[in-house]
Amino acid sequence: MICKRIVAAGLVSSAWSVAASAQNSGAEPGPFVGVYFSDYTVEFIDGTPCQDILDAGFVTTCNSSQLVMVNADGTAQTADNNASPNARSDSMGIWDSPTATTFRSRMVTIYYDEDSRAQTFDVVESRSRAVRGGRGTEGTFEARNYNVGQNPFNPDEIPNFVNTGIFETKKLR
Repeated sequence: MICKRIVAAGLVSSAWSVAASAQNSGAEPGPFVGVYFSDYTVEFIDGTPCQDILDAGFVTTCNSSQLVMVNADGTAQTADNNASPNARSDSMGIWDSPTATTFRSRMVTIYYDEDSRAQTFDVVESRSRAVRGGRGTEGTFEARNYNVGQNPFNPDEIPNFVNTGIFETKKLR
């Protein structure tokens, strides 16, 4: 159990190291810094429409919402999305804005059981663009799920499954 927590901490630590590099790259924070309310929809799980998997009873939802905090230092974090029954999640990562109207991020989401033991984690990559005059974003994401102990940055590691979908955010602040 201690090893699992160390691996999980190492993944988050790696994300923060990359964020520190991004912070020192001289990139301007741009208009994306703030707090967002995000609604997202999983469209496919390993290429199968999420609705088909929902109808078969293998998942409990294809839609969820969460708060997303985008910080000026190139880091980002989200609140628990409550999408996984009997599990809680923490998500931290990095973001940048390659243009004045586009945004991309890489987050590591760790899923914990009711005893606070790390179970699995996702590496979530997203791309979006500003909408509503900068008061929100819309975009796409890909989430690759791994077991604790796997290295998601090793191309030989095979994820448990891959989710793809869309999201829309509203800037709260």
